[in-house]
Amino acid sequence: MRRIKHAEIEARRFLAEHRLSLPLNLEEVAKLLDTKITYASFQGDGAILYKGNKYNLIIANKNQELGQLRFNIAHEISHCLLKHEGTFFHTHPGNDKPIYEKCADTCASELLIPRLELKRKYPLFNGDVKKLKKHFMVSEKAMVTKLQILNLSYTNTFYR
Repeated sequence: MRRIKHAEIEARRFLAEHRLSLPLNLEEVAKLLDTKITYASFQGDGAILYKGNKYNLIIANKNQELGQLRFNIAHEISHCLLKHEGTFFHTHPGNDKPIYEKCADTCASELLIPRLELKRKYPLFNGDVKKLKKHFMVSEKAMVTKLQILNLSYTNTFYR
């Protein structure tokens, strides 16, 4: 639990240090972390991170819905930000994830949907998930998950 909280704090620190605006420009973030993003077509959702000596490379499946694509890229960026050891990382769907994957999910969520910014915007959109997800440029699932974590009620969603 402590490592997951650290991942959230690290995302907040990074956003503040670099004075990044929302919705987050992932290409800009990647550049700050000596990471390149490229897009390809492959089976399934997700992205892959290769951590090299000179720079890191994220290969993202361009055939994903924009919000899911952004989350998967932010997830891989989070491995770099959190300085996870290893050469290859890929998106792990489902709940049975190693702790470093849960940390990357938490960090990605906080990068894309910072809790303080969500709490500021929440009343403006009356908890409407579709409007909030459009504002933050994330998937409906990512927005619902963040709202649930913050115990905020929500409407207008497929997820319950």
